[in-house]
Amino acid sequence: MNLDKLARIDLNLLVILQVLIEEQSVTRAAHRLNLSQSALSKSLNRLRARSKILCSKEPHMV
Repeated sequence: MNLDKLARIDLNLLVILQVLIEEQSVTRAAHRLNLSQSALSKSLNRLRARSKILCSKEPHMV
């Protein structure tokens, strides 16, 4: 894994993922994090995009 790519991860996204896993609901996770469902969904999309970049063997521009 490329450490430069790993260093660019927004750690807040990992907090969001943890709360989502604990709550098992986007609505409850958003409420617990004081976010709208839309904001939480956008954050999850950023996390998905980052995880694809981290797992990829090809270089990507971020």
